[in-house]
Amino acid sequence: DAKKRSGLLTISYERDSLLGNKISTPLFINLAPNYDLTYTPSFFRKDNIHHNAKYRHLFNNAKLDTEISYVKENKELRNYFQANDINLTKEKSSKWAINTNYNQTLPNDWNLALNSKKTSDHSYLRRYREDFNFYQTSQLNLNKKTSSNFTSVNMSHYDDFRWRDQNKENNNFYKLPNVKFYDVRKLNYLKLNNEFDLDLIHLKRNSQTNLSRISATDTISKDFIFSSGLK
Repeated sequence: DAKKRSGLLTISYERDSLLGNKISTPLFINLAPNYDLTYTPSFFRKDNIHHNAKYRHLFNNAKLDTEISYVKENKELRNYFQANDINLTKEKSSKWAINTNYNQTLPNDWNLALNSKKTSDHSYLRRYREDFNFYQTSQLNLNKKTSSNFTSVNMSHYDDFRWRDQNKENNNFYKLPNVKFYDVRKLNYLKLNNEFDLDLIHLKRNSQTNLSRISATDTISKDFIFSSGLK
């Protein structure tokens, strides 16, 4: 393999009906043989700059990828948006996004995976990523796979921007993650499926918090399925 070297990567040009002419100049920085950084400033309408940094780190038994983006829309750009019927009433001029992926191999055939997404608001995704979803999902997964069984514990957190906007002035609400446990085992001619799903949607908080103050519907299900037949 060719040795990695720091330097300027291919410059790109885009024409966007909203952001205008956009020029991106990625700079690759080789920090070490097993980790590096790519910084990409993008220059677009009304002298604005979108900053993006991607960090990669390879460990002996793990891999980390982190991406951080930031933009501060100046007054001239926001005036242009409003002149084109874009409502900025609930938007802040500073917008950001942080995405992290981490995967690690653990002893005894276990594997740990993390996918985390955090964003300042929905307008950033819509305007700078062309992502029109109203939510983001972060997940933490621990699993083990062998020839005779598969076990997985998964925790998911859903960040719904519509829910966030409705409750941003009411700080006594926050969201809890969804937890799932899944286990499949082969026992001679039997196959055992064990599933557990804990879905805690909203938790109402006053001075103290406990499980008795859950205000939304909770679902707990546990199913055992036996099937017999040839392997």
